[in-house]
Amino acid sequence: MRALYANYYKKGRGFTTSDLKATIKQITKKDYQPFFEKYVGGTEPLPYEEVLGYAGLSLGERKEKVIRLGVSTAEDGKKINAVFPGGAAEAAGVRAGDILVSVGDIKVTDAGWAVQFRKTYADRAGETIPLRIMRGEQPLTLNVQIRQVEQTSWELRRLPQTNASQQSILDAWSSGK
Repeated sequence: MRALYANYYKKGRGFTTSDLKATIKQITKKDYQPFFEKYVGGTEPLPYEEVLGYAGLSLGERKEKVIRLGVSTAEDGKKINAVFPGGAAEAAGVRAGDILVSVGDIKVTDAGWAVQFRKTYADRAGETIPLRIMRGEQPLTLNVQIRQVEQTSWELRRLPQTNASQQSILDAWSSGK
């Protein structure tokens, strides 16, 4: 990244994929064309475990069930920007552009309402609650069924046993050198 920054950005120009490959080859003395063909231009999944293992790391996956309404809101947490297909809000008849007023017992006064919603209704999947919205100038109350969805998160984990080479690589990655 430093080489690209110095050789292209600082000179007021962008770089192509060919420039990127040439820079990588110049620094590493290796040809990464097969890598680009397989992982960037192709459909093969990246070998995360192998690559992270060089630095004594692994990729941990965690799945959990969480309550979701199935909407994306503006920064104020009130205006609905998008309604996700198959979500609880779509099934209730919510539309993009609607303004949230309350979800069950939770008043939508700011962007933090969603955290309170998930806490309050975490163990009530399947229950139907009122969803109050404004559609234009018209107040509406819709019935929404609380749904849980599976959420996947990822985290980097240190391997239980690492060697000096792995620690050296991790230190270099961590320091940005």
